[in-house]
Amino acid sequence: MKRKRALALILAASMVFTTQFPVFAAEAEVSENSVSENTADTTEFSTELAEVKSDVETELENLSTLDAGVDYVKDEAFFYADSLEEAQKVAETYNAELDSFIEGIGVLKFQGEDVATAMEESLESQSANTRIFANYISEFDDIECDNIEYDKDFDASILEDNFLAVSRNDTYYNSQWFHRYIEDGAAWESATGKNVKVAVIDTGIDYDHEDLANKLAGQYSALTGSTSKNDVDDKQGHGTHVSGIIAAEANNGKGGCGVAPDASIYMLKVSDGREIKGADIFRALEYLTKGEGKNWNVDVVNMSIGGYGYTGALAEKYQSYVNALVNSGTTVVAAAGNEATSTPSYPACLDNVISVASSNVSGDLSYFSNYGSTVDIVAPGEKILSTYLNGKYEVLSGTSMASPVMAGVAALVYDAKGFAGSNSVSAVKNVEAKLMRSTDGMEYEYGDHSVTGCIDSLLAINTKYIKENSGTVLAEGSIIPVAIGKKIKFTICDENGKALKGVKSKDVQWSISTSANGVSIKNGALKIDKATSARTPVIITAVCNGTEYKLGAVTMPATKYFGYISGRKFVKSCKKNITVNQPVNMSQLSNIVGTEVYMCDKCEKKGSLRVYSVIGKAENMGYVASTSKKTLKNASVYYNAYGGISKFIPKKKGTYRFKCKALDGSGKTFTLVLKAI
Repeated sequence: MKRKRALALILAASMVFTTQFPVFAAEAEVSENSVSENTADTTEFSTELAEVKSDVETELENLSTLDAGVDYVKDEAFFYADSLEEAQKVAETYNAELDSFIEGIGVLKFQGEDVATAMEESLESQSANTRIFANYISEFDDIECDNIEYDKDFDASILEDNFLAVSRNDTYYNSQWFHRYIEDGAAWESATGKNVKVAVIDTGIDYDHEDLANKLAGQYSALTGSTSKNDVDDKQGHGTHVSGIIAAEANNGKGGCGVAPDASIYMLKVSDGREIKGADIFRALEYLTKGEGKNWNVDVVNMSIGGYGYTGALAEKYQSYVNALVNSGTTVVAAAGNEATSTPSYPACLDNVISVASSNVSGDLSYFSNYGSTVDIVAPGEKILSTYLNGKYEVLSGTSMASPVMAGVAALVYDAKGFAGSNSVSAVKNVEAKLMRSTDGMEYEYGDHSVTGCIDSLLAINTKYIKENSGTVLAEGSIIPVAIGKKIKFTICDENGKALKGVKSKDVQWSISTSANGVSIKNGALKIDKATSARTPVIITAVCNGTEYKLGAVTMPATKYFGYISGRKFVKSCKKNITVNQPVNMSQLSNIVGTEVYMCDKCEKKGSLRVYSVIGKAENMGYVASTSKKTLKNASVYYNAYGGISKFIPKKKGTYRFKCKALDGSGKTFTLVLKAI
């Protein structure tokens, strides 16, 4: 099993550390003026006959590549009109029935012919001057449903648990492995999504569910145009499951809980089944951006849906809705899709949308997850337990589940940053930038493809940092190993590692909490006596001008040997050839070397052999990779939460030298020499 989280503890017979380190960089505030003008909602459809004909021809070409009844509704089209009277005239022009007219969008029903034929006839007659579009079919991006009896016995505490995390008494909390994976339990100390509004475009919600009864704050059905709660009642289950992942009630002794348990849900129902028509998606977006839903002032929108038919003017209209949401201060999150393809899926591929791929509990990309240039980030999406129909709970998989995990983390950031209800473009840009930087920086792979970086909610909401004497910057709530017999000096700092202005050492009060003997702290200097027991947690607390900082540490044997076994030798360095412009994952040292790299504390002679006592794999124990200024000039370099290099891309041929330093304070290093050819 691949381990993911930043050095956390299993309080059992042995200690297991996580392998990956969350990515963050200096946070840059984004102003209103930094937003491109192309985010404005300016898409209006022309009534010029030549332009309409051109669009129809483009639409016909697109339809010829798709399957009627699968990719689009064979005998339907939709269009925009300013009034019911105008919509009826459009129906007459196309010799079709006006099936419905909601939010300024009409749906035509053709009798005895398909939409392609109707479009062709309009070209020949030159009588239609209103654009019509095929009613494309999207799908909800979940792929399977497992028996709850199987998974409710699964104990997610087999994953590394952050012992600084907030505890929960929800019945199935330990079955919701995604909480530990993204470290939201530790994030809840600072943010829970309070006062944050999350819109969900989906199948509706079981609003009487015990874990959702207090969550629904607004509703709209694009199927009926109604704002009645009864009209958003979920008949399929998908929307209820998604809503629970985002904001299910916490600490009520029932079910599970959401990533942002204090957020509110605003439901926009677009389907009663597995498929969603494009007209209904656009009606929901129209209501949210131009109708009464605009007054909701939602902070986050989740769209766990995906489709592939959108082109030309219709794709531009889809984009304009997203831009309108961004301009109103709303972050948009969408499922990347479940076809295991790099083909762009709508709306995930649109600009200003955070496209979310799915990972599993083993730290791999889900076999079904889409990937490619339009996919932004990874979140847990396999075997996700959440609320379901009729007050039940169910386990589903899909990027449909990964997207609301991300939406929940976005809600936590809105809470932590005080952006809730800001209606600000700059808030959206800052939240998006923070989310993109707050990942583990790892490659999530399946087969020959991958997506970089799984979200870490603790990093995403963090505003407090502590630096240790090696220069490593730690986000509050992080957990690190500390070597027995060593001393580590901690100082309060900003996210760039710089001392806080006006703060002197006397302004900071340090204390520790631990069951271990021989552990002390004075003026930020943590001392671990040689007699201290190994694998014991230590909670370090600092209070600076009334603000509390917390950090976790675990006592470990000090590293004396850092390297790998080759024949009968213990090797402390390695030379490898790499390719120019190809990324190297510096967080996976063993993969680069081609064999397991270990940290060891003892070496004993047994006959002609030397036997090394392994503390753990380098990736599990933690290390910080650094390099020279020359390397930085000739390469693209990405950093992790500890200030070390997580990814390296050589731009020129040549030799690049890296020093990998153990994170435990022992000072031991491993040298990596990479020759780019």
